[in-house]
Amino acid sequence: MLQIVIGMGCVYLVLKAIAITQAGLAVRPENGRRANFYSVAAMIIGIGGAALFMGLMLDHSEVVAGIGTAPY
Repeated sequence: MLQIVIGMGCVYLVLKAIAITQAGLAVRPENGRRANFYSVAAMIIGIGGAALFMGLMLDHSEVVAGIGTAPY
């Protein structure tokens, strides 16, 4: 159950980052530089966070299944 929630959270982070990037691209040219910075920052945070949580979920799955060793 926890893995499903984490997976859905990862998908949500990626979709939210894409939505913020699209909103940043729709800004008028005079505010474009700031909007582009925030769009890139949102994309990095969203994709990076999703990748981090997906990696943690895979590590947790291995430990629970007995495939890997516990890191603690």
